[in-house]
Parts: sequence; structure tokens; C-alpha cells
Amino acid sequence: MAKLNWGVIITDYSLCSLLFSETLCPLWYLLKVIQRKVSELRKLRFPGVSLVLIILVLIGIMLVSGCKTAPDKNQEKISSLQNEVNSLKKETSDLKAENSDLKGKVADSEMKEVIVYFIGSTPTNFYLVPEKREVPAGSDLKKAALEELIKGPYYASELQPVLPKGAKLLGLKVEGGLATVDFNSATQKNLNVGSSGEALVLASIANTLTEFPEVKEVQILIEGKKLDSLAGHIDISKPLIRNEQAMKK
Repeated sequence: MAKLNWGVIITDYSLCSLLFSETLCPLWYLLKVIQRKVSELRKLRFPGVSLVLIILVLIGIMLVSGCKTAPDKNQEKISSLQNEVNSLKKETSDLKAENSDLKGKVADSEMKEVIVYFIGSTPTNFYLVPEKREVPAGSDLKKAALEELIKGPYYASELQPVLPKGAKLLGLKVEGGLATVDFNSATQKNLNVGSSGEALVLASIANTLTEFPEVKEVQILIEGKKLDSLAGHIDISKPLIRNEQAMKK
């Protein structure tokens, strides 16, 4: 009677486990090995040993030896790749933010020319005089032009300011050729001029904004509301147009 050599069987399966413990150990391979060993055992004659028991012993050896399955290995790879993707996304986001910041700095360093209108005078007349100002190219040029108008003429200039002290720009929007400009209440309260002075103030605002081709008319608001006039002489409840007659010939 042939004797079953358990040492050979266990060694064979242990080698299989070692070979595949760090890689993949497919189920089909396990079944293939068991099928081969069962065929070998059937050729042998030994008493009191069940084939089912032999199969269970072989499976137990493979499992105890620590064979790693494909899903575990794949999950590790997926997690690793996901971490790399997240890292690349963060780096891309940081680069975009830096690029945007650099573009903003470049735009702010570049200057754009705008034209505003102040009041000039002779012994017998007052009129508007255009003056060139440089503002950041990346800014809202129309708002920047009005801010320059509020600042007034350069120091030691012979020109006179148009808007009174305390005047502030609250908002500006342009739709369909109409520029709606909103000033604070001090713009009206502190404006102490006659009818000709008020006409120059309104013409200055309208002419400054109509320097931009997309602006055809200008509606003036005070604290978001339409008023009858700024200084009590000229109607401003309706949009104003450019006034070429207010400038010196």
C-alpha cells in the first residue's frame, strides 16, 4: 500500500503561498492545484483518509499562509492613485490662484488714459477744459474717471474743481447706452452755485462719461433717487446728453 507523503503536499502548497503572497493568488489557480493533487491522491491507496478532508487541509494551508487577494491589492492601488490625483488638483488650484494674482498685479501696474472735465475761466467767462488722467488699466475706467473728477484738478492748476468737498461716488452702471451715476447727498448739499455753475457741473459729468463710446446719455441720482435738480436751477430728472457748447471754442 502506498503511503501519502504529507510533507511533500504541505511543502508544495507552502511554496505556492510564498510565491503568490506578495502578488495575486487567483481562485482558479487554487482550484487547479487542488484538482491536480486530488488526482495524484486517487492513485494512492491509504486507509481512513477522506478526500474532502484532504481538500480542506490544502485550502487551510493556503489561507493560513497569508495569500493576498486581488481586491485588497487593487484597493491599495486605487487609494494611492486617488491621493496622487488630489495632490495634483491642489497644485493646479494653487497655480491658478498664483496666475490670477500675477495677472492682477500686471494689470494694476499698467496705466490707461481717461479724460475728465474741469472748469476753466477768463475774466468774463467760465467753460470746461479736458484734462488727461492715468488710471490703472485693470480698473473700471468709467468709475475711475469719475473718481478723478471728484479729486479735482492737480495742485497749483489754474483749473477749478467741479464737484464740492464731501462728494462721493456710490455707484455706476451702464445699460443700453445709458450711464446711471449715483452720488451721495453731500454732492447736492455742498453744491453752492448759480444756474451757469450748475450747467457746468452737469456738463462736466456728462462729458466725462460720454468720452466712452458705449455711453450716450447720463442719468444722475442722489442716494439712489432721481431729483429735480442739483442746485435748484436745471432739471436732472431726465438723462443728460453731451454738452459741447460748455467747452471753450
